[in-house]
Formats: sequence, structure tokens, C-alpha cells
Amino acid sequence: MSAPETLIADRYRVISAFDDRPGQRVMRCRDAQDDRLVLLAEFPIGNPPAQQAAGTFAQQLEAPGQPMLQPLIAHFASQQVYYLVCPDPGGQDVERALRSAGGPLREADLLPQVSELLSALELLHSQHPPLFLGDPVAGDFWLTERGELRIIPFTLARPIGASPIAYRAPELASSAVEPAPPSDIYAVTALLYHVLTGYAPPTYDQIRAGTPLTGPRSLNPAMSPLVEQALLRGLQQRDVNRYQTAREMRVAFETVPPRRCRPHQRPPFHRRCRHQHQSIRRLRYRQSRCRQMPNQRRMLQRRRRPWRKTPRRWQMHQ
Repeated sequence: MSAPETLIADRYRVISAFDDRPGQRVMRCRDAQDDRLVLLAEFPIGNPPAQQAAGTFAQQLEAPGQPMLQPLIAHFASQQVYYLVCPDPGGQDVERALRSAGGPLREADLLPQVSELLSALELLHSQHPPLFLGDPVAGDFWLTERGELRIIPFTLARPIGASPIAYRAPELASSAVEPAPPSDIYAVTALLYHVLTGYAPPTYDQIRAGTPLTGPRSLNPAMSPLVEQALLRGLQQRDVNRYQTAREMRVAFETVPPRRCRPHQRPPFHRRCRHQHQSIRRLRYRQSRCRQMPNQRRMLQRRRRPWRKTPRRWQMHQ
């Protein structure tokens, strides 16, 4: 594994490593030729046939062109290690961004990007052979400085691991099951759950131990009910109960209407002062009933206006 300030392939100088796990290490480097920041991932691959297969797979990763997906700009092998390089999107990964923000993102800021995210997922599934996110983690999704969501392509080349991950679909816990569109739907929904609530969903091992999935609106009351229903369907434990394609999930999110009231604006009067609204309704009802009762209506009007001493009452007090 490369240490900081190491020069890889006489071109990429390592600045820092921020994602180090068994089988993969992601580093932020500076390209000496273009003088720009890039993200570099190294995968230990021993035998030459495996390196050749990794090169063929990396060439397929260069084909998709989608703004949400960071492009793969270089790939090479060196000393039984295969390297993948993509541009640095800037900003931070999702987990660090939420920690810096101190809470979840606003639904109004994220929903316009969900359609583009699912369109990118649909493009990956339409490749021949199809490409799957497989076993993504929070470090594979970045939020730029403008708040735009980006997918790092390294997750497409990483094999399914053994450690518990919140974004992994339950069926992938078995080594005999291959990634499929429903498993990627679970991963994307887990990402949206994490971003909109500030908490990652429980892992498969935690759910088997009895940990329930907390309702999204219990963690973020500002979330709309339609978004909560879409998240709960995408996080179903059985793959047949989820959305089966990215297009189906994208259509479901496109039906969510925009929020009329922004969080920084004052809510409507009947929500701001519910008790006052109820008293006004009661007053109008009594006034309608008093139209046929002149005496009761006079008593009601006398009750509403401030009491003043009439000359007659003043004489009586004297």
C-alpha cells in the first residue's frame, strides 16, 4: 500500500488516504502532468490473468457518460496492484458531509437530484454486461461544495466484502447471490435514508438480531409522507417487495409534489395557532345559530365587546 508523499507511476503524488479497508485503498493525489486533484484507488491483484480481467472491466467503466457518475480517466497495473483514477469532485463524502452539517439535508435540495441519480443507475444497468454498485459504502458517494451528489466509480470494481455494511442488500449476505437491480435499489434507498434522516439504516446482521428499522419521519418530521413510503419500499428485506428497476423508483419519486412551505417560512395560520383557529370556528358556528335567536345573539355581541359603564349603570353604582 502506498504511503503519503509517494509518487505512483511517476505521475500521481499521494496527499492523503481516507478510505482504507481490506482489498481497497482510496487516496487523494495530485496529478503531476495536469496539476489537478484526483482520486486513486488501488486493488491488490496477484496473477496476470486477474490483472487482464481487471483491465477489460476498467475499459467498460470508461464508456458510461453521465454527470452524476465520476468518469474513469486512467487505469494501470503496477507491482501486483491495479489502480483506478477518477477526477476529484471536491467536497466530502456523504458521511463526513453529514457530520460537518450537523444533521440531514433538506428534502427540497435533494429531491431534484434523485431523478438524475436513478437515471445514472438505469444507465449502468443497461450496459452489456450490466454494471452494478454491488457493495457500496458512504465513501462511494460524495457531496460537492455546491451540494451536488456524485458517484465514485470504484464501487463498481470492488468485490462483495464480508464486513457488515448498511448499504448492502440482505440477499448479498450469501456468497451464492450475485448483484442485481433490486440490490442496487436497496443501496440507493439506504443512501437516501442516510442523507434525509442523518442516520444510516441498520445492517443485515443488526436486523437479524432484532434491531428494527426506524421510520424516516420519526427521525426527520419535515419529510413528506410520499418520500417516506418510497424509502420504506426500497428498504424491504425481500427483493421482490422492492422496486424492481431504477425507472420504477424514479417515477415514484417524480410523483412527489414540491413542498409549498419552506422550512424558514412561517407556517399557515391554522397550524401556527390551532387553538385560535378552533375558537374562530366555534364563534362562526354560534353566530350562524344566533341568526334565528335575537336574544342570544345580543348576549353574544355584548359578550364580545369590552364592558363599559352605561349612564344608567353608573347611576345605579352611585
